[in-house]
Amino acid sequence: MTIVQPCDRALHIPDPREEPTIGLEEANPFFSLGRSKSYALARSGRYPCKVLKIGDRYRVVTTSLLATVGLDVPIVEGAGAIAERNSK
Repeated sequence: MTIVQPCDRALHIPDPREEPTIGLEEANPFFSLGRSKSYALARSGRYPCKVLKIGDRYRVVTTSLLATVGLDVPIVEGAGAIAERNSK
């Protein structure tokens, strides 16, 4: 979990290993975006970081948000590396 305080309130970015995506409403404060503007940007593909459309919802990729705001992105082990390590 990462806490950032760009303004007068703390903003929360979850650990991408626990929450690989978050809703637009959670990411909007990092870019000072309101609801209407964020959805317009997501629809047009111009949101400040990577967004996935899943069904009728838009989800922000947590690692992309971390990188865009200049925070370290944790390294996530792939399934192959985990299986290899567990077989030893």
